[in-house]
Amino acid sequence: MADLTRTRTESEASPPGQLGHVTTPPAALGDPFTVTVPGFSGEHFYELTRWQSRGATLPAVDDEVLVLFDDKEEPWVAAWWPAAGDAALPSATTAKGAVVHGEDGAAARPGGYPSVEWIGIVEPLNAIDNDTWVNPGRP
Repeated sequence: MADLTRTRTESEASPPGQLGHVTTPPAALGDPFTVTVPGFSGEHFYELTRWQSRGATLPAVDDEVLVLFDDKEEPWVAAWWPAAGDAALPSATTAKGAVVHGEDGAAARPGGYPSVEWIGIVEPLNAIDNDTWVNPGRP
């Protein structure tokens, strides 16, 4: 167990990462963005090129980020927290369903999808407008 009463050495004085805030968000997934990190220097802005998206969510102004520096002193965003929350994932009302029906043309159509892709060697009997049929047996 760690001894929490001992004095920290100079190398332990600064945590390896610091809380920062987005100042200029990326325009698209994979684009760089800038942050300020008061724990390093509130006057300096860091351009971040090394970060991971959270699905379709992009960092926005004032979102919190955890900034680390690698052995080449390049800043990375190890994690970030969108103040507005993550973008919604596609729901059944916007996503396309899929049914692998094989030889069963009477397979049930799943509910809640605006369209379904049917995959089978016989035509699906329960298909409706906007559904698609993929016959893997056809050249």
